[in-house]
Amino acid sequence: MKLSVKFTTCGYSNCDIEIRAKGFLAALVFWADLNGPLSGWSSFAAIPIQATGNAHYRFEGSRAVPAGATHIYVKCIAQDFSSVEEAVWEIPVKYRAADLDSEPLAEFSLMSDLHLSRKHGMIHSALRLASSVILMPGDLTNDGYAEQFEGLRHCIEESASDKLILSVTGNHDQLLHPDMATINNYAGYYKFQKYLFQRSKKMGYSVYEDASGAYLVQIGEIEVIGLQCVSNYRKFVFPESAQLKWLDRHLDHDDTAQWHIILCHAPLIAHNPHRKDGAPYLSRDAELQQIVDSHKNIIFLSGHTHDSPSMKQGNVEYQAEKQILYIDAGSVTPTELSGEPLQPSEWKDGVITELTLYSEMIEIRTKSIRTGISYPRGYYWFRLEKDPI
Repeated sequence: MKLSVKFTTCGYSNCDIEIRAKGFLAALVFWADLNGPLSGWSSFAAIPIQATGNAHYRFEGSRAVPAGATHIYVKCIAQDFSSVEEAVWEIPVKYRAADLDSEPLAEFSLMSDLHLSRKHGMIHSALRLASSVILMPGDLTNDGYAEQFEGLRHCIEESASDKLILSVTGNHDQLLHPDMATINNYAGYYKFQKYLFQRSKKMGYSVYEDASGAYLVQIGEIEVIGLQCVSNYRKFVFPESAQLKWLDRHLDHDDTAQWHIILCHAPLIAHNPHRKDGAPYLSRDAELQQIVDSHKNIIFLSGHTHDSPSMKQGNVEYQAEKQILYIDAGSVTPTELSGEPLQPSEWKDGVITELTLYSEMIEIRTKSIRTGISYPRGYYWFRLEKDPI
């Protein structure tokens, strides 16, 4: 068996992997150290080997090399599954992860698309795995029923009673067929949001609720902005652009926050890595995109797609010149993965995403709720510009 790797960009894991293994069926590729694959990390490639014995894989998407990874480890499986052959390749020092010598400014756990119905086990596991601040970009319930929100409240009290939790509504948090008695006074999601705000205030956080429906919570030098993009009949609308007008005014006049974290259930179409050619989800997609483009230091968090972070093209996009970051948070329910000839089952697990902000960089790590392992395809870090334009 022969293995060769060529990295293409310092600071990123982008590389080309060539394998020569005659008589073998497939290869699994891992980050490793001298002792073998890194503990707590899944494989980052599953590569079919041609009948000629050749295999090639290009790792793209600006992921990061995990701290401690000094080698790439490959395990090839024989065509009759009777044997396994291994090989390692040393990563040049200039492509390895830099040591972090600073404490994080803030840590957040992203949990989207819980789709709570009758079974709560996965949600309890996700809440326990999460950090002390949890952001939920919508679809907390499956049907928007009051009893489902009550079930989620019980999950929080049991498994995350000391954690700050903020959310926005998703399409499944609204009634699909509201009758005339409930259409104008649907209280399911909004009663739950009021409960979250009351918890936040008891923890010492100030909550600003704008008349447009948007809200703002200050967490140190970071502000979390919630945009409610779904209304009756599960329509993705911003009525009369009221929330967007408020957002634009606020970002124009606020120069104190180090980061503006925007929660919005649906992704912006230009930065949804898996549906760029489709129609926008949001009725005012272009208007919201223009607002984001005209400002800086923004982290835009969305859900809705259920896409696995292990999709080849990735679920994170970063614009360094303005320090604008887009994160599709996957889902707590099993994720969707397509376009891969070989797909390890663990890549489809429900996930939470950890967002850690440092003074000089951002780190993003996605984990399986079922096993707690980290996904190399869901791991990123980006160096910050000192003075973004």
